[in-house]
Amino acid sequence: MESQSRYSIVERLTQRKLDIIDAKSEVHEKITGRKNSIERAKEELKYWETDIQEQNKRDKRQKDQHITELERDLIQMEYSAKDKRSTYDEKIEELDKALSAIQTISKDAPTPQEQA
Repeated sequence: MESQSRYSIVERLTQRKLDIIDAKSEVHEKITGRKNSIERAKEELKYWETDIQEQNKRDKRQKDQHITELERDLIQMEYSAKDKRSTYDEKIEELDKALSAIQTISKDAPTPQEQA
């Protein structure tokens, strides 16, 4: 009986030792898992930063192109406006000549009282 009692004590102690070893291993695994999570998060951050930099470069390039297009449009508008102003000036000059001719004719024409 005594040997069976010792056997069961040894068995319980051995089982307890195995449980402690498992718990210790689990703690180690959790730490290792957390370290791996941190490393993955750092890598993801690097990839994210690279992506953001690339996206910013693309955005800047698009905005630069948009500004260039607007500047080109402005130059076109300025040339067009110059031509239009010249055309308008010519039309005003012609209208002024017509008005001046009408005034001259009006001065030289007899008044209704003179015609009577």
